[in-house]
Amino acid sequence: MSKRQEQAKATEEKIKQTTMQLLADHNFSDLSVEDITNASGVAKGTFYRYFKKKEDIVLALGLESFYALESDVTHLSTENVETKLRYYFVNFMLVIEKSGIELARQWVKNVVDPAKTSSDFIKWDFDIASITRILNEGISNNRLNSDTPVDVLARILGTELYGMVSVWCMTDSKFTPSEWTVKFCDVQLPALLAPYLVSAN
Repeated sequence: MSKRQEQAKATEEKIKQTTMQLLADHNFSDLSVEDITNASGVAKGTFYRYFKKKEDIVLALGLESFYALESDVTHLSTENVETKLRYYFVNFMLVIEKSGIELARQWVKNVVDPAKTSSDFIKWDFDIASITRILNEGISNNRLNSDTPVDVLARILGTELYGMVSVWCMTDSKFTPSEWTVKFCDVQLPALLAPYLVSAN
């Protein structure tokens, strides 16, 4: 990476981190691009070099963490499908919690209405693809039956995750999503997977 590329990456990161800091005390809807650039110490033109609109920052803030999570799951030293799904779900929620409720609220808005961002990236598709990969690995490793309804299971599980995040936002963080995700993994996940486990036959 050239020095110029390093500087560009540092500037983009500064804008993202400043936005995160501002969200600790402000609603995203109340923040203007000018608020972000003033706090970042960059010009508006510089901001628009990296983001077409302020909503694009929300996507950028989450992507690195979710790409890293997917990589971590891929490299887990287990073929146990339930273990991999549990790891993915709990750490998914920890990313959400670490980002804070205001960012989560904006993230939910962007997921519900993808047209609010300038990106062609659809978070729901990315997450369902991640869950689908884990389930398909289970079939490849002879842990799940070949006729496992992967698409249906992936969407059920994805809906559970998204529902948890949405409820957290609606209740003004009156519960801890990662703790409830552990409970889901203890109670519901085994029941959902049981009919499709190779050992169950």
